[in-house]
Formats: sequence, C-alpha cells, structure tokens
Amino acid sequence: MQQSAPGPLISATDFSELILENMVERIIAFDCNFKVLQVNQAFARWMGSSVDDAAGRSLFELLPELDTPARRAVLEQLWTGAAHFSNERYRSEEGFFEWRANPLRNHGGTIIGGLCLLRDITPVMKQFNEIGKLRTALHEKDVLLESRARIAEAILDHTHDYIAVLDTGLVYRAVNKAFLKYAGKTSEEMIGRQVLEVFPWLETSVFYTGMQEALTGKPVEYKNIPFSLSGGYANAYFIPLTFGDGLVYGVMLMTQDITELVQRRQEQEAAANAMRGQLQAVVRHRSALRSVFDASRDVILVFNREYIVQEANQRFMEYVGRSRDEVLGRSVYDIYGPGFRDSDIFQQLEQCWTGEVVVSDNYRFLQGEARGRVSLMPLHDEQGTITNVMVVAEDHTELLQKNEELARVNRELAERNQELDSVLYAASHDLRAPVRKIRYFLSALGALAPGSKTGPELLEKAGRAAERMESLVNSLADFQKNLPQESRSPTDLDTLLRTEATRLGLAGNIHWTSLPEIRAYPAQLRLLFEELFTNALKFRQPDRPLRVQVSAEEVPRGNGPSMLLLAVTDNGSGFDPACNDRVCDLFFRAHDAGFSGNGLGLPLCRKIMHAHQGSISVAGRKGEGTTVCLHFPCISVTAAG
Repeated sequence: MQQSAPGPLISATDFSELILENMVERIIAFDCNFKVLQVNQAFARWMGSSVDDAAGRSLFELLPELDTPARRAVLEQLWTGAAHFSNERYRSEEGFFEWRANPLRNHGGTIIGGLCLLRDITPVMKQFNEIGKLRTALHEKDVLLESRARIAEAILDHTHDYIAVLDTGLVYRAVNKAFLKYAGKTSEEMIGRQVLEVFPWLETSVFYTGMQEALTGKPVEYKNIPFSLSGGYANAYFIPLTFGDGLVYGVMLMTQDITELVQRRQEQEAAANAMRGQLQAVVRHRSALRSVFDASRDVILVFNREYIVQEANQRFMEYVGRSRDEVLGRSVYDIYGPGFRDSDIFQQLEQCWTGEVVVSDNYRFLQGEARGRVSLMPLHDEQGTITNVMVVAEDHTELLQKNEELARVNRELAERNQELDSVLYAASHDLRAPVRKIRYFLSALGALAPGSKTGPELLEKAGRAAERMESLVNSLADFQKNLPQESRSPTDLDTLLRTEATRLGLAGNIHWTSLPEIRAYPAQLRLLFEELFTNALKFRQPDRPLRVQVSAEEVPRGNGPSMLLLAVTDNGSGFDPACNDRVCDLFFRAHDAGFSGNGLGLPLCRKIMHAHQGSISVAGRKGEGTTVCLHFPCISVTAAG
C-alpha cells in the first residue's frame, strides 16, 4: 500500500511504522520485565482491544499461553541475545501460529526487551493436509476415474482460484464456483458457450492470446497482468490438455487474484495450485495429470518407508541432474549419497512416519545454494496407514535475497538520515561560532574612534574567523562526498598496511603480526588506515617514540557467522574515557585546542566501516594511548595468523 509523505523523503521511522501497522502478522514488543511496550493493529484486533489498551500490561496477561515454565525459559533466553522460532497453538486447538521471538535492542545494541511475531499459519497447515490427501488420492490405483473426477470437482469448487476448462473451439466445458462468482454468472450462462460470447472484451486481452497459444501444446503463464473485472492484478496459467499421443483436446485456465497477496504467499500457494491442476487434468486423461505435475515450479518427491522413490516431478529431475529412469524405483541414499542419513532432513522425515507434518522455513537444500521452505507430509492408504512421505521444496532463494537487500537498504537509509542529522547539527552549531566572532569584530570595528590603531587587528581576527568558517564548510562538503566507488575484492591487509606505513614515513613505528586477506574496498581501507595512523602521529607523546600495534582476531557473533576484529592500539596521549562514545561524532574533539584538526577524521572512519557493513569503537586512556576496534562482519578469505 502506498502513502504520500509530507516531504520529499519519508523518514526511516515513519517507513518502519507504516510497514508495522499494515502487517497482517501479530507483533508485540515488551521490556525485560515482560511489560508490554507496544503492539500493532493486527495484534490489537486479534485481542479484541486497542493498541493503547495493550501498552503497559503484562505480557502473560495478554498471552496466558506463554505463562508456562518452558515458554518463560524461552523468553528469558532473549536477554542473552538468542532468538526463537516454533509453530505453536494459541487460543484454539484448531489454530496454528508461527511464533518468532527476538531480542529488542536500543541504538547502542543493548538488549532492552523482546519482540514477538505471531503469524497465523492455520490455512497453510490445513493446505498441507489437503495436499497430502490429494496425493493419496493420486496413488490409489483402484479408484475409478469417475470418482476421481468428483473429488477433483469438489476440491476445485472450494478453491479461491478461478478455474475453467475449454475445448479446442474455446468453448467452456467446466467452470468452478469461484470463477462463476467472480464473473457474476451461472453455470448455464457459461457452459457450452464460446469465451468471446461470454466475455467479448477478452478478444484484445492477453487472456485470449494465452488460450490460443496453449492450444498449440505450449504451456503459457502471465504474471501481474491487469484483471479487468476487479480492477486488480492476477497471475494466469494456460495449460494444454493432451491425450497420450500429445494431441491437444483443450486448455485449462487457472487465474490467481494476487492484488492483496505478497510474493511469499504466492510461493506458498504454488504447490497447492499444481496439485489442483493435476486433479483437474485427471478428469480427461492421466497424461494431462503428468504434464501439470511436471509443470510445478517446486521440487516434489514421494518415497516409501524403505526410502525407495515412488514418484518425482520434472523439477526434481532437473534439481538432481538425473533422468526419470535414474530416479524412480531407486533409493534416496543412491541419489543423495551416504551423507543423507546424517542430514537434518533425515531426522525430520523420521517424524513424518509418526504422522507429523514437518515444515522447515529458510532451509538450505541438500544440493546447491538454494534456500526455501521444505514441507514433509505423510501419505495414508484407505485404512489410514502411512505408506509414503511426500516432500515439497519451494525455492525462496530470490525472495530471501530480496528481503536481505531490503534490510540492507533500510539500514543504509537509517545511517544516512543519522548522518544528515549530524550535518544539520554541525551547520547550526559549529558554524555559528566563527560567524559570531566575525559579527563581534565587525561591531567592535564600527565602534572604534576615527584613527584608532586597533582597526587592522580586529580586521585580521575577523579574517581568521572567516577562514575557520570556510575550513569547516569545506571539510563538511568533503565529508558529504561519496566514498571511492569500487568493487569488493580480496585485499591483503599485510601489503596494505606496509604500503601506508611507508607512505606516511611510519614504517618503523607501526607493528603487526600476520594479517588475513579479506574481501573489502581497498581504496576505502587505505583512507581508513591513513586517518588512524595520522591521528596516532598527531597525538603522540613528546617524551617517547610513537608505537602503533595492529592485531587481528576472529570473534564469534551469537548464532551468526564469525567476525574479524582488527585492533589498532597506539601509545599516544589518549583522552578521557568519558568521551569514548562521542569521538566518532561529527566535529567532536576529545583533545584541547592545542591540537589541529576539524573533528571529521573518526566520523569518516565510521562511514567507511558502515560501507563494509561493519562497526567501529574507540577506547581512550588519558596519558596512555588509544585503541580503535574495527569489526568486519564477513570473515577473512584466509584465516588470521
């Protein structure tokens, strides 16, 4: 949903609140005493109250289901930085919710509470059960074709997708209830009539083009196309219906109204749409079922208790790089190798044989780099005995990458806004001092008696103040310039430090052990170390030689990947530790006016570290020196020595 902003750029906070208040998931934030800080509109509606009524109440008063020793233990783990994810039941034995709990941190990174997200996955769980029943029906060899057709008709009449079957003359032969409701017509007004007779405006639309192309035997799909009757958008699939010899006898049209759906919802529905398409095709011929099954964009695999493959779609064949003959009737161990038994999915499959449906989000596939949702569903025979397990793997790699990219852009936007705030503060504060001096000197000059000898001195002071203001403006303009544009590449820190130390004439003062090679922006790193070494030289102790020590260390980061810590320590004059948190702010100077500088060096270092998705912290010790810690999120190409 789009909303207009009052200015040219909506703030990061407004943008976050806009997303929060329009999410369908229930979200609740609470402090370390489990006191509710905020809930979103979806949570308030679910509780039958308002957002304001929820604030300040106990978390366990709002969600008594969480007030158990086990769930309290999970919530208390948030204070250690750990996150939690599980599927839970709340308020109804018929309902399932995906429960995500994460630590809530302030801008300094301190944990101040927790954030819970409850996503209603009841329809998804029911859908997986429905898919299991559909697959069971497909493998009941003794079920009559007429019975299968009735089952398919019943299922299709309960779907929200608009489905129709047309013959080679594009005459409607079957239409489901959703299509009839959408068109505002009865079955008598559509069945047996040509498509343009029912909808004349379709002649110039992609729908009519797609039907004609599908009659040539080629499946067609259109995404995000205008949906004329509703004014929204839809995905349309045109599937040729063929006999065993490949002769096309009709086309099946499946239309999804995606106006109110998000991309992830579309991906989750893909398996169900494929199954419904297969059942519709069974009405006429088994080969049509196979074509739809193979047209699914998800990886689908069915095997028995001995892990012998009973069925697999074409997408699975492409995924494992084998033909159908090399897969059907073969053991899963032969396909994936001996490591299959030691994988996480093997343990989850064992749960399926007890009757449990297992769903794993953000799952890394056994082969390749794809990630997505893997659903494991037991399939039963007529007596209710579990005979097979069906695996449906939905590739969400692109969606996850886009989400990660969106999160990165949001972080950069927040950092940019913070930087702009600092620039505005500097413009309104630091630049006023020289302006006040100029005004004072000019006022004093105007008050001098004619022939006074102090006039030139006042003019000289006013000139120096103007030069100071010009220097601040130029420094601020330089700081606002973009960093050097380049691609990340393997960067040898040993070589980079040696080059910079030699260039600055500090080769004998800077020491380090073997440093790793990392993927970074080399020009930016050179600028970073130039600032750090120049500062060390500027603030050195006059009574002892300058010494700078650089060390590298791999440090853990919770459940995420390790980080590379580079520590740069000097033996200079240092500064008051009370200034540690402010030394990277624009124009902040921890030393007295006896030292030259404009207060932009460390802010530039922070800007460079943010460009590397890293962070910087500075610790001063008055009279002893300074340590600058550089944290890089991506660990080195070669481990630190």
